[in-house]
Amino acid sequence: MFREIRKKRNKIEDSAAEELLQNSRRGVLAVNGDDGYPYAIPLNYFYDRENRKIYFHGARAGHKVDALRVCDKVCFTVYGNETIREEAWAPFMQSTVVFGKCHLMENGSEKAMEMLKRFAMKYYPNEQLADEEIAQAISVIFLFNVIAALTFPTLGGMLGLTNEGFGLFAGTAINDTSSVTAAASAWDSMHPGANVLESATVVKLTRTLAIIPITLVLACWQMHLARKAGGDAKSTFSLKRAFPMFVLFFVLASVITTVLQLPASITAPIKELSKFFIVMAMAAIGFNTDIVELVKKGGKPIALGFCCWIGIACMSLGMQHVLGIW
Repeated sequence: MFREIRKKRNKIEDSAAEELLQNSRRGVLAVNGDDGYPYAIPLNYFYDRENRKIYFHGARAGHKVDALRVCDKVCFTVYGNETIREEAWAPFMQSTVVFGKCHLMENGSEKAMEMLKRFAMKYYPNEQLADEEIAQAISVIFLFNVIAALTFPTLGGMLGLTNEGFGLFAGTAINDTSSVTAAASAWDSMHPGANVLESATVVKLTRTLAIIPITLVLACWQMHLARKAGGDAKSTFSLKRAFPMFVLFFVLASVITTVLQLPASITAPIKELSKFFIVMAMAAIGFNTDIVELVKKGGKPIALGFCCWIGIACMSLGMQHVLGIW
């Protein structure tokens, strides 16, 4: 499929090529860019020698990502071991050129987190610093969810929201399901008999289910772009990668509960167990979060998260006002 090296005497052993790939700090990834022009960009990477796979880390949007969504065929090059020979004026160096297919990993998946940890270990001096960096990244995501869980019940009362209004507000303006349930539970404690927890959870899970059509529509759009660009749409689309599997498990659990009409003696312990796991997860994130370091190193992400948080909250209240709920 791929050409052999033209000057056979310049070819290095496969083991040496793999060693260079293993030890180089960064390389150049080439993709099929806009209008048929190649696009090459230097990237940090991690080579999984055991599985013979290369992992890259970068932004979730941009020229590179757009190109990969249209065509997944890439070329990656690393070079090094530069030497100077007395009989020649030009330096000699070794290089490894890899051809293959590259696809985007599902953000937050167990495999992605494992590779992120191993990726970080290549560039960090020790494992503790890598763990701290990953924990801070996760903490930025949960920071505003926790703040919302603590402040939204009081804010809802100050704004004069009804029980129905607060259920909609919590379910739409808070991103994490555990924080939605925490805020709704706090509201119910402040307003006995409100039973907002159920309605807020339904709203949030409706948002979760909306991932299915959104994901499939985006996948079909990517296939359309691939065909339009003359690429192989089938090679760039994978239903397994595109479909959020956790949503499938959620739907399956909902169907089982609805069809089988499980008695309270079975569902009640499961609900309590789920609450326990949510508390444990939130506590684990908290124990791995240094607020001072988070503010020092995560200023821009925090500012971006704050703007998104305020924007979503205002949009939620605005829609309720338009619909006459608030």
